[in-house]
Amino acid sequence: MGLRALRKIQGIITKDLLTLLTNLVDFEMASFHPYNVTGIILHGQVTDLALSSDNREIFDVYQDIVRERYKVQPILATHNFGTLLPKLMEWKIKMPILASFNKKGFIMKPSQTECEQLLEKTDYYIIAKKVLAGGRLNPEEAFPYLSDKNIGSFVLGVGSLPEAYHTLSVAKSTF
Repeated sequence: MGLRALRKIQGIITKDLLTLLTNLVDFEMASFHPYNVTGIILHGQVTDLALSSDNREIFDVYQDIVRERYKVQPILATHNFGTLLPKLMEWKIKMPILASFNKKGFIMKPSQTECEQLLEKTDYYIIAKKVLAGGRLNPEEAFPYLSDKNIGSFVLGVGSLPEAYHTLSVAKSTF
């Protein structure tokens, strides 16, 4: 890994963000080589930084690296679904999106209403996160909200085994 990094050091020194992105993906994937990885999620801060700078090239390079080098699905995490989705549609870039969706509108930007309206009419695969609104909702409140939305899957964080049993049993009965 170090030898590969040495060959690419010029790009890092000159602050070539695309080279840096490539190296970061390579570095992260080195740990997962023994596993059957099916997708790679670009961190929301990186996605949103590229979005805010209107840098389509970062998205293009990211998906090319992930699809061609690792033969897996690129996924974009975001904290700005309502801004990201229209921009991806404009650029004709199609990747699954991991974004906040919850009954309280927690981290649904620019607004819960705008995100829900976009969600209704999109054919992009959407993965919901923050479904429990950062611990502000219990599963009994959270899952019915998701059940009628155009969401392909969702991710959860759980802090204990009893919490996992409870959350997953409610999810199973809801979905």
